[in-house]
Amino acid sequence: MTKLQEFYFNLRYKNRIEATKKYLKEAEKIKNKKEKKEFLISKNKSVNLNYRVNKNFIKSELLKLTNDEKYIDNLYEELIGFFQEYHELYTKYYNEERSDLFADFYGFMQWYEKHKGVCGYCGITAKELEAIAIKRGNELARLGFLTKKAKNFTLNGKQKRSLGELEIERKDSLSNKYTYENSIFACPICNNAKSNLINEKDWRSIFVPAVIKFYEAQNKYTHMHS
Repeated sequence: MTKLQEFYFNLRYKNRIEATKKYLKEAEKIKNKKEKKEFLISKNKSVNLNYRVNKNFIKSELLKLTNDEKYIDNLYEELIGFFQEYHELYTKYYNEERSDLFADFYGFMQWYEKHKGVCGYCGITAKELEAIAIKRGNELARLGFLTKKAKNFTLNGKQKRSLGELEIERKDSLSNKYTYENSIFACPICNNAKSNLINEKDWRSIFVPAVIKFYEAQNKYTHMHS
């Protein structure tokens, strides 16, 4: 990463991430659950306000390095392109609990390349999940649960997990940490059903075979009626 890329990354992402990690560490010292919740809400609002970054702010900071506005315009577009994939993933998956995952650009992108596109438990792909969501959404629209055809992974047209997308999952809930070693992508069923109720070993050995059979049946139905 060049110095300018690092400058941009820190400005747009890392400064906010580090501020979040700082208040999360402070929150660990608060024993009262209600006080901790209020503290976290307050700090989260403060960070969102103090680290609100837009195009004009970034360009104004870059202009402190040089007065060549045309160069800055071109540089800004180059930086946007360089971080585009990271930004899309950050927008989609970042939350305060995942600060450690996103704090290191190259560390996160290497983790993503290793795990992307597939559930780390049952092996279903993002494309297969999408096919099921499309088929179910069409059926929900036909039955009147949705006003128009749209992707919906649920059986009742609700919004939560409606897109049927892969989610970031902690393999070991005891550690309560999203680290590169402890995090994988998981499908909605594996992530939601395993949750903090079943350990990784038992989930893989006892439940994953059933999830695979379920998806095999769903995909067979989807292909038959596509």
